[in-house]
Amino acid sequence: MVGVVLILIAIFGGLLEYRSRTFCMATVDGYISEIREVKDVEGHSYEIYVAYQVEGQGYIHKARVRGPAWMYDEGKTHLVYYDPEDPSRCQLQMERTGYAAAFLIIFIIGVIMTAMFLFSLGM
Repeated sequence: MVGVVLILIAIFGGLLEYRSRTFCMATVDGYISEIREVKDVEGHSYEIYVAYQVEGQGYIHKARVRGPAWMYDEGKTHLVYYDPEDPSRCQLQMERTGYAAAFLIIFIIGVIMTAMFLFSLGM
């Protein structure tokens, strides 16, 4: 039964990953209004504040970046990916998070465990 739970987790997680990638498909130029360095238990990170407009409405998005923020310069323009249905929902990069691969691996392990369980019942 653990295999079935893993399959369900993988399917649910995969759907969430897919949805997060498909919502923010429109782009607009924003500008980096502020960069703040943040020190916490996990090390250095930066809060990047990006201002952008969609159809005359202004938005400010705060993103947290781990490690060096060399690709972000305060006052410079930066491409913003936003959701056309809800422009307040956005992201600064369309990058692969690696979660899709992790969910695929969990799914395969779940299928193998379920098959082993069903095979053991038949013996």
